[in-house]
Amino acid sequence: MDELALAHQLIHERTVAASLRVAHCALPIVREDARRRPEVIASSVLVTFPPRHFLLTAEHAISSDSRSATYVPIGSKLLKLSGAFIGTMPADPGAKDLDVAFLPLSESLVADIGTERFLTKDNISPWNAPRPGRHALVVGFPSSKGRTNPHTGQLKYDTFRYSSTTTLPERLEAVGYSRSCHLGVDFDRDWTVLNVELSRAPDPIGMSGAAVFGFQSLLMDSARDPLVGIVTTWRRQEPLCLVATDIGVVSDGIFAHFPECDCRRAP
Repeated sequence: MDELALAHQLIHERTVAASLRVAHCALPIVREDARRRPEVIASSVLVTFPPRHFLLTAEHAISSDSRSATYVPIGSKLLKLSGAFIGTMPADPGAKDLDVAFLPLSESLVADIGTERFLTKDNISPWNAPRPGRHALVVGFPSSKGRTNPHTGQLKYDTFRYSSTTTLPERLEAVGYSRSCHLGVDFDRDWTVLNVELSRAPDPIGMSGAAVFGFQSLLMDSARDPLVGIVTTWRRQEPLCLVATDIGVVSDGIFAHFPECDCRRAP
């Protein structure tokens, strides 16, 4: 096996190992279409900052039709999301396009979802200016891969996970994003994992709200590949990438609304 093939195999194995460990925290967001059939409209990730639990997603995905009910699938059930999503506001007034919203979840819904599915602060880390060429893992749910069984009405969906290099911050800044608030992951169709097999990626429509995890090392598996961002945009022009809002910006927004959750404060 030549060096390039060996490197590709290493990245694949690393992606599979990491994705199997973290995919439990990701869920699709579902609405009913015009024919009252469930359809995937976005991705989301579950986090907890005690004493509260939250669902994070892209704000534009759930605000496009705020009158329609939204759900998350757990097993064969669709659990209704109740309450109001809260948009993340930047501490820096010059920042724009954060496009992330969070929903504080009721205790009953948390119990139905299962507390073991929520990421804790130990698995959440601001990206802090990623080094060029560093790898990241994106976990989400393309809308094109969500489908409804015509006989049972049950929703079927596929989880897509892929690894790619991070986008140079200068390239994002050149198209109006802030390196203090955003990160990018180069979109490579050929580095997608469906279940545990390599699969060519579909268009990432529905990946808004997807979780971005930063690989601590590409040479060895790690028990801690932390959540570093939430996908908000798929850029189809240069730079070709998925743009994400830094999880540090999102957590700051959560702490501003729920100061009792601020894990940075001294006890």
